[in-house]
Amino acid sequence: MMTNGITEKKTMEPVYFDESKISDEYLNFKELFNNSRDAISLIENEKYIYCNQSALDLFEIKTIDTYLNKAPSSFSPHYQLDGKISSEKAKEMMAIALQKGNHRFEWLHTNRNGENIYVEVLLTKISNLSNKRVLHSVCRDITKRRESEIKLKQREERFRNLFENSLEITCITNTKGFIKFITPAVTELMGYDIKELIGKNIFDYIHEDNKNEAFKRFDKRRKEGGKGEYEIFQVKTKSGNYKHLRMITSNHLNDSSINGFVINAHDVSELIKAEKEKYIAIFDSKENERKRISHDLHDGLGQTIAAAKMYLNYLDLELANQIDKETYITFKTALNLVNEATQETRIISHNFMPRALKHYGLEKVLNDLISTYQNIQPNKAINLVSTINEKRFKERIELTVFRIIQELFSNAIKHAKSSKIMIKLESDSTKLKVQVIDNGTGFDIDNIEKNKNSGIGLISLKQRVNVINGKLIIRSEKNKGSFFSLIVDL
Repeated sequence: MMTNGITEKKTMEPVYFDESKISDEYLNFKELFNNSRDAISLIENEKYIYCNQSALDLFEIKTIDTYLNKAPSSFSPHYQLDGKISSEKAKEMMAIALQKGNHRFEWLHTNRNGENIYVEVLLTKISNLSNKRVLHSVCRDITKRRESEIKLKQREERFRNLFENSLEITCITNTKGFIKFITPAVTELMGYDIKELIGKNIFDYIHEDNKNEAFKRFDKRRKEGGKGEYEIFQVKTKSGNYKHLRMITSNHLNDSSINGFVINAHDVSELIKAEKEKYIAIFDSKENERKRISHDLHDGLGQTIAAAKMYLNYLDLELANQIDKETYITFKTALNLVNEATQETRIISHNFMPRALKHYGLEKVLNDLISTYQNIQPNKAINLVSTINEKRFKERIELTVFRIIQELFSNAIKHAKSSKIMIKLESDSTKLKVQVIDNGTGFDIDNIEKNKNSGIGLISLKQRVNVINGKLIIRSEKNKGSFFSLIVDL
């Protein structure tokens, strides 16, 4: 037997053996036996008849008497790891070696203290001994290796249990997105059986609205390696519905044990729903406050300023020839300021809550919005192309779409410095389509999304779109203007 557990060469005592049971020609191996770090023994008729010091050290035996004439099973637990009785299995292993000439296998021994010793055994038949059933046994201690394997197996089992009981989906795909492995959580969360997903392409289950973005992020990981960022995508369930999954992709192509992309995903549908309900509540609260302020401006402050303007216009006619020129110029300046205040109050009131929206719809209120801005900035080329005419939509859709256009319109004028703005409206029985196009300074979409501060406006815009279950497409480049497309299912 061989052992890795013995690292220090010892001064050998005379070889322990029963000389009456072995021929003289084998005594030449005495030096080899005594100097070997491997546990070496000779077995005849299923019992030890010869051993070296390393064999005694392996079992922590001090005297040869406790070793010779003992069966290998005497230094073994009652059962082996496969559940077989040690004495019966030992006879089976020795019979195989005698029949085939040699036999290699793993075995579980115990030392004098009852501690387990995992060994690798090589039994070789000594064939030139007439009528004798003698085996040469080399036993190597693999306890450390075996214990490491057991610990590794336990860790693997623990991780397997975590995978199998986790509510997070873990998926491994190849470089083209074909699924190689997926955890059981996919059955509970999405309704699919694991077998029906293996070999399928993950992008076939991503919603059309998210597919391009999902593929773009996947391709980025393929090119750059490493781990991406979390992103929420709509993924199709077996029933045909869609759930919102928060997903992250990692490139493990250089890991031979994985050789693919690891995608972790968990269901955030309820969170998205709660966030949407929360935002709708906030949206409704803001709109109600806008209505109140708009009403106060129009019927309160607006009427007061209008009355002041009427009196000042009357005085203008009466005082034109009665006061000196300098005083009259001052009076006219005050009158002009009141006129500007009247116009600004009307614009603010309109922005807070356009009254025409409730009575006449989107096309009318957008024409009013454009007219108001063109009166202030006549150098801007602002056009509305609409085919919806007087068609009406749900109140929330009309109001939200107006707010989105209003925000894009304002950004195009104030921030993008646009000189040309085009608004397009069209609708059929199933969808409302809106486009806002400008020739302004444009922006880098990726940088805006990464920058939390500069991306606040874009986040607000997307939140409004989510309120009406819309789809927003944005295309923009530096100094090349911007294109916004909004599609709302009716």
